[in-house]
Amino acid sequence: MSEKIEAMLKPVHPYYPLETELVGYLVNEFSVSTLLATFFGTCVVFLGLADALINRVNRRLSTGNKLTALWFALCTSFGTFPSLARALVADLRASSQVVSSMSSSKASPPGYFALNHTRIASADHLLGQMWKEYAHADSRYLTSDSAVLCIEAITAACWGPLSFLATWLIATDHPLRHALQAMVSLGQLYGDVIYFATCFFDRYHRGVSYSRPEAFYYVGYFLFLNGLWIVIPGPAVR
Repeated sequence: MSEKIEAMLKPVHPYYPLETELVGYLVNEFSVSTLLATFFGTCVVFLGLADALINRVNRRLSTGNKLTALWFALCTSFGTFPSLARALVADLRASSQVVSSMSSSKASPPGYFALNHTRIASADHLLGQMWKEYAHADSRYLTSDSAVLCIEAITAACWGPLSFLATWLIATDHPLRHALQAMVSLGQLYGDVIYFATCFFDRYHRGVSYSRPEAFYYVGYFLFLNGLWIVIPGPAVR
């Protein structure tokens, strides 16, 4: 009897708060190392391609300007990567066989999270599992939280495309580059401040934590990765 009660009380998912209801939740099939390697590997490839294109457009671009252009190119990738990934990467199933089917690799527009926020918890494809991995640091991504949804939608619709334009203007040394990179950087900075503020308010005022307590998730995922959009946009506003 006690074993049955224990089983009923055992959390059905690893996300905080543990009592959060996640309809249709599916456990990730990909390992953490596979998800992280895919994410960071894709970023490296994208930056390599961006660097090659920037060099082709303007070989005389200074190191500082090139790094700024690469930053905005990386920001662009977070808006375009979801659609490219679903088109180019097939799901790897538990049998470790590559499955290539049109239904599982059909491309989607930029803004994957904003368009699929109600289905992230039950997603079994690569991108969905990436979001579920990050959700260990912020479970609001699995519950259609209004603040997170609005921030991500604005990022996908505005800052992603404008980051691409900023990359091009910097590479060509266009006089409008300063105004545009200042606008995009301020938008990124403001969005990140709101993101942190809403989470910290719930954590310290309401006593609700959305992150698992392990440093790997809270410090590595939540603070470090999101902190980049606090540290870097500041100097870029010039």
